[in-house]
Amino acid sequence: MEKEEQKAYHRYIRGIILIGLAMLLFKLLVTGNIYNFIAPKMIKFTYIAFVVILLLGSLQVWRDGREKQDDCNCCKHHTESKLGMKSLFVYVLFVVPIISAFLFGSVTIDGSLAGKRGMNQSAQAISMKKNEIEGRQVNSDWREVLVDQDEISNLSTNYHTEEQLTKSMLGQHKIQVKDKDYVQTMSIIGQDVNGFKGKEITFAGFIYKDRDVTGNKAVVARYGITCCIADASVWGMIVTGKDVEKISEKTWVKVTGILDKTTYKRTLFPLVKISKVEKINKPTDPYVYDALPQ
Repeated sequence: MEKEEQKAYHRYIRGIILIGLAMLLFKLLVTGNIYNFIAPKMIKFTYIAFVVILLLGSLQVWRDGREKQDDCNCCKHHTESKLGMKSLFVYVLFVVPIISAFLFGSVTIDGSLAGKRGMNQSAQAISMKKNEIEGRQVNSDWREVLVDQDEISNLSTNYHTEEQLTKSMLGQHKIQVKDKDYVQTMSIIGQDVNGFKGKEITFAGFIYKDRDVTGNKAVVARYGITCCIADASVWGMIVTGKDVEKISEKTWVKVTGILDKTTYKRTLFPLVKISKVEKINKPTDPYVYDALPQ
């Protein structure tokens, strides 16, 4: 009987933890803070997870309650359930994050992380030296320098939309980078740096200082998310202009300038020669998302 009561007791605690997790998901969905952690295309899975977790938790609690009621009808003496240290430690690992998420406000990652990580350079990037030796024109894929190989393959699945956007951009003298097309726009320009050279561009992002970007230059970028915050990558451009290096890191700005080219870690990169820069407030949603169908 004691062993059965122990099992029922643990089921009850697990049920409460599952319900707490479901309530946390509910809070994030209602407040919209869920977008600080996952991409919009993943929201439908969050709703499914919320329903499943809530049902499982409720079932655990209801089942335990029924068993306790049956025990009370047939037995007058019960052994007090005890929670072992091992079980307590495991439960605390789940309870503490859930309680912390309820007590503390939602935060977003800022430019300080980008400065520490820098721009991810893939092994697929074509070096300037290699191209000079082989006598070929430098045509490195800037997208591969910035993001993981898995993200690159994901972006290629939406080629039809990207092709339409490319044609539209090539026909424009002034390119206005919208949030919904941010990742694709940066990718397209990076793949054809020479083709977009001379065009005017306007885009927003936070300032961060990369140790490989020196002189009167800085990086204006945003975090691009594929599935969740764990795979956030830096998407942006190197900018140059008068006193641009004096703008404090993590400051959000909107820049307008002419596209040119430069090199970053011996790789061809777009460069924006700034003609106008203005400080802006941090957007409600500071992240941008890839162009996969949602």
